[in-house]
Amino acid sequence: MRLYFEELADGASSKAAALRAVEAVIGIKTSTIRNWVRAEEKKVDVAVEQSDAEKDAELAALRKENTRLKEANEILKLASAFFAQAELDRKLK
Repeated sequence: MRLYFEELADGASSKAAALRAVEAVIGIKTSTIRNWVRAEEKKVDVAVEQSDAEKDAELAALRKENTRLKEANEILKLASAFFAQAELDRKLK
């Protein structure tokens, strides 16, 4: 697969030319290589679709975590103020 995509990147005139070049190098029929290329392209398409769904899920999870962390931060601020005031009151007595 790598050889095929390298041939295309190196300026092969067409996909067929890239297939023939790979066939000459590895000695496997063009039809077999073509099938491998199609299978790889389908994998890439599925990966892109899944990555969009995964991105949406990750974004939702991060937003939920962000909300939870903001709430925890607010609680810690209130607790800090409470204990600071208690310490001041203790020193004044």
